[in-house]
Amino acid sequence: MSISRLKILPLFFLLPLACGDFGTAPPPSSGDYFLESVDGRPLPATIHSGEGYSTIVLWSTLSFDATGHAVLVERMRHTSPNEPAYESTNSTDYSYQITGDQIAFNYSPPCPPNALCVGPPTGTRGTSSLTLSWSGSPPWREPALYRRGVPID
Repeated sequence: MSISRLKILPLFFLLPLACGDFGTAPPPSSGDYFLESVDGRPLPATIHSGEGYSTIVLWSTLSFDATGHAVLVERMRHTSPNEPAYESTNSTDYSYQITGDQIAFNYSPPCPPNALCVGPPTGTRGTSSLTLSWSGSPPWREPALYRRGVPID
């Protein structure tokens, strides 16, 4: 039984797709990234303030795994004019896809229908850094620079 060349030809076009990267692989420098600065300001950095209210980021980590899952953990200090300051640690789960040096994040699980959710950040990869940016006009949050951590044995 012979297979014609025309029947084999599509296989040559599909083979690279089967072996290609569909954008879910972790960044080449996968693992943990640690917040270094917010809009060029070192930590702790104010990310929101006005009328006696403020939100200050104390530290943050961004972790990627090989399954297309990322976790952003942030330690914040909140102040208001009528209550004592308090600190909280917030964790946000994302899925992500990589295209070139850009990373698109989506909430995981997705934001529920009819909910008021701010858009997830986008990322721009550097050699050992990652910059998160938020959308909006003006953006609801300033860009944050993360550096890849060095594992401790």
